[in-house]
Amino acid sequence: METKIIPAVEIEHALGILQSSGIIAFPTDTVYGLGALAFNQNAIESIYTAKNRPIEKAIPILIGDLSDLDQIAVDIPNMALRFAARFWPGPLTCIVPKKHTLPLAVSATPTVAVRIPDHPMRALLRAAPWL
Repeated sequence: METKIIPAVEIEHALGILQSSGIIAFPTDTVYGLGALAFNQNAIESIYTAKNRPIEKAIPILIGDLSDLDQIAVDIPNMALRFAARFWPGPLTCIVPKKHTLPLAVSATPTVAVRIPDHPMRALLRAAPWL
């Protein structure tokens, strides 16, 4: 697998990699992360392989806007919505009930970790939500 560093202005290039089931490394407000499209089982499994991450350790999903939350979560508790509205974008991670359509590789539990980073790369999340 070839590694490419992509400047933030090359979002279209990053999207092409993601849409081809690839994974990318990108900065957030707290860490650099590896990302793949959350609904692509094979790409998510590639993250586990690249990081040598145990399958039991769920992968958090980053979204671009609070309105994207209902695409990956169901029965979102009001408290989670209030915290998200107050602290997103930012380093707050909410654990919410996941939609059954999310691949098992994202989380083997009934919940999923979600956050909106406070970083310019949020533009990528708006273009390819659910990283």
